[in-house]
Amino acid sequence: MNRFHQWIATGGFAGYFPKIPGTFASAVGIGLFYPVSTLSLPIQLAAISLLLALGVWSSFIVEKALNQTDPGIIVIDEIAGIWIALVLIPYQWKFLILSFILFRFFDIKKPFFIHRLQSLKGGWGVMLDDCLAGLYTNLAVQVVHRFWPGY
Repeated sequence: MNRFHQWIATGGFAGYFPKIPGTFASAVGIGLFYPVSTLSLPIQLAAISLLLALGVWSSFIVEKALNQTDPGIIVIDEIAGIWIALVLIPYQWKFLILSFILFRFFDIKKPFFIHRLQSLKGGWGVMLDDCLAGLYTNLAVQVVHRFWPGY
């Protein structure tokens, strides 16, 4: 397997965490997003787009090399998803924790059409379900942030 694609798809090898690699990678993704969160919105969106493109490409390569669909070691989707969840969200503990919990809920339970995206081929199914989970998370946290004063 190509080492570059393995490194990208496994989130810098976070996917090899022995238990709950997706949850671990989501937490890693929050930390990795901090420097991105200090940049302008267009640069944040460009970074997420680049991560998504690399994730689709690398996930496809790793799936093919392992002859498996969405193997557990691929966690770049969790990192991209949590980055989407955090765009335009204040980088404060209360919002980071809420975003983390909601993202893991949406990612694991896959409600509201998220599960349908997993059937896409070529790395897209790996990435897009988590991106939609991130979008749902972002919208929910935006509602809390804007309409629940004092949270």
